[in-house]
This record gives sequence, structure tokens and C-alpha cells, in this order.
Amino acid sequence: MVEISEDLARQAACVPALERLRRLVAFVGSGRAVTQAGNLKKADALALVAVLGTDDDVDGNGDGDVSTMADLPGVAFAFRWATHCGLLTRRGNRIVAGELAGYLDDDPVSAWFMAAATLVRQGVMGGLEDGWRPAYVDFLDRGVPDLLRVLAEHGPATVGSARDTAWAEVAETFGLEPDDGRRRRQVDRVVEAMLARLEATGVVARTGDDVAITDLGRALALLFDWDDDDDFDDDDDFGDDDEDDFEFDVDLDVEVDLVDADAQFLLAICADLDVEEAEEALADWCGAREPEEAAGELARAVEEDPELFTLALDAFSLLGPAAVGAVRRLQTQPGLRPLATFWLVKHGLEGPQALSEEDHTAMLVDMLAMLASSGDDEVVDGLEGLGPVGEQLRVVELLSGADHDKASLMLEVIGRAHPRKAVATAARRAAVRRR
Repeated sequence: MVEISEDLARQAACVPALERLRRLVAFVGSGRAVTQAGNLKKADALALVAVLGTDDDVDGNGDGDVSTMADLPGVAFAFRWATHCGLLTRRGNRIVAGELAGYLDDDPVSAWFMAAATLVRQGVMGGLEDGWRPAYVDFLDRGVPDLLRVLAEHGPATVGSARDTAWAEVAETFGLEPDDGRRRRQVDRVVEAMLARLEATGVVARTGDDVAITDLGRALALLFDWDDDDDFDDDDDFGDDDEDDFEFDVDLDVEVDLVDADAQFLLAICADLDVEEAEEALADWCGAREPEEAAGELARAVEEDPELFTLALDAFSLLGPAAVGAVRRLQTQPGLRPLATFWLVKHGLEGPQALSEEDHTAMLVDMLAMLASSGDDEVVDGLEGLGPVGEQLRVVELLSGADHDKASLMLEVIGRAHPRKAVATAARRAAVRRR
């Protein structure tokens, strides 16, 4: 058994996530109205942003961008967490404090164990989130008990080593290339977010780049040692025979409902589809949402990962006038301004003079970078599609002076892959000059 000392109880009472759950239960009080789906109404969800101190963006986007609780992911996560661990319960069309809510004040260490165990069993990153999520998120979630045991047995680890281990396991399990930088970055972000959530829950503590298990986390690791067979459902196995579960490599022949995917995942999938399949997926996804809702999701995905913007342009076009506000918001951000302005010009909402020569060059680099994600040959094909050798040399010249962090990389790709000696040589020389 785990000995519950006064010190452990004191630590539990001070955990930031537990305090947030305590404020949530207090806010619900004797009851709040919920939707048919069991979610809080918009007004209460908005009020909780300040009550809980979440990072949900209300002031920056305006309340008009919030249509449901799902548009406030921090609030939605806390609400689902409290409901799953019994701190809140639904009665008819209202949500009220659950039978276990009293533990928050009377027995905080028990309340902490309920909350922390629920988080790990449900899935630290995926289990309490709304909408579709890539299979690798579930895979990483299932490894959290093992992570806690390793930290408990072997002591602190570095964030870098945690990222390295996670990527190695994901790449091996789902048959990915070890040097796949784009997917590696996506996995890294999940690992960072997972560690941050475990830290806020009091399971681990971070000092600089070091991650150590806390006394509470050590007790939780023992709990999962007693209860190995019940940590997760056994419906899905992630082994060598299940590589198709990694949805980055999926094609539309695999039974995956992209309509329910989040925007960032949808756009990442479309990068691996051919043009017709991508257009079909985008059209289905946009058609399943209110246009303003879809535009807001797409804008947030692009803000999170600007490399997806080129893919998002067609989706914004499908949404028509409803997308204008979201695109104008993206236009205010320096790195996103060229493509946002291009979209507005294309749809007659800005004059051609709105695009400077620098904007044209930035869009060119972004286009080539998107092609590069599919291989060097795609960059060469895209360049040759722009015209004869003289036009391609002009592109190399533009790249040589471009104020863009990927211009040098594109020159290196052209220099090593282009079959025309004049273009390849010019690109190599330009790359050297930039260095």
C-alpha cells in the first residue's frame, strides 16, 4: 500500500490542476444548464476562461469566434476531466457537483489520486480531448505508466531524451523514416505538451531540461503497478501489424473519417494525398461544419503550424465569405501575411498592389518548401513547371536574396537534385553565398 503522509496530502492540495478543478466545481455550484451533448452553454464556458485561468483566446479573437464549449479547449478539457473522475455529474439538462466533489476539500490526496489516475487511464493528451486525433497520440498516452515507472526506478531524465525515445518508438511502430523531420516535430510537440500537463497535475517536476517524478507521481506509479491489467482497454494493439493506425500515412482507402478530424490533422493528412483526394477531403470536412466554425479551426491550425497554410488556402476558398475574417486575422502576422494577402487578392478583396515583390518571393519559397516535403524531385518538377531555364535561373536569383529561413534549404535541394547543370550550379553557388 502507499503510505499517505501529511506531506503527501499537503503536496496534493497545492497541485495547480487540482485547484483548477476545485474552482470549476465551485463555479458549477448547485447546477448549470448543459446542451443536449452534455456540454456547458456558451456563456458559462466563456465565464470559465477567467475563473480557471486557461489559455483560451477570447480577447484576441472576440466572442464571435466562440460558438460552443469545444472552441475553448482549456475549459472543455477541465470540464471533461472533472466529469470523468466524478467531481461533476449530469442530472437531466443540468450539470451538478458529483458525489466525490467533497473530497477536494476534505480529502485532497484522494481527490488527487482520482483525478490523476483518471487522466492517465483516459489518456493524458488524447483521452479527454474533443474530435479526431492521430493514432500516435493514443500510442504515446499508453506509454505514460511506463514513463512513470522508469522515472521512479532510474531517476530524472531530460526533455530531449524523452522526445528522442518517443520518436524512436513511434517511428518504429508506425514504419516511419527516422529522419522524417515534419512528423518528428509533431511528435515532439505532443511530448512537450504531455510533460507540461503531467507537471501541472503534480506527477512530474521540471527543472530546466530535467524531468523528475514527484512523490505524488511515485505513488501513482505504484498504483499502476498494482493494477497493470486495468490501465487501458485492450481493444487496440499498436504493433508491427497496425502501421495503418498511424494516420499520417493513411490514404482514403483506409476507413478513416476525416470529417471528424481536427483542422491541423486534416491538413497534415491532405499533404500526403493526391490533389483530387485532398480536395474531396477538404470539401467533406468544410461541408460538415458551419462556415465560420470551420474557418476559425483552420486559422488556429495555421497559427499552430504555419507550414500548413498553403494547404489551407483551398479550404478557405471553399468557405467563401465566411473565411474572410479568419484570413484577415492571419494577414496581421508577419510570417503568414504573404499567403493571406495572396488569398485576399485572388478573391478580389485586395488589389494586386497589396502584394510586394518580397511577398511574391516568400510565397515562392513556401510553395517549394511544401513540395520538398514530398521529395527533392517534386521541387525540381515544380521549378521546371515555372518555365524555361532562364525563368528558373531567375527563381534561383530570387531565392539567393530572399529573407526567408527556408530559402537556403531550397537552394541546396535544387543544387543537388536539378538535372540541368546551369540551374544546379547557380543554386549551389547561391547557397554558398548565403552561408
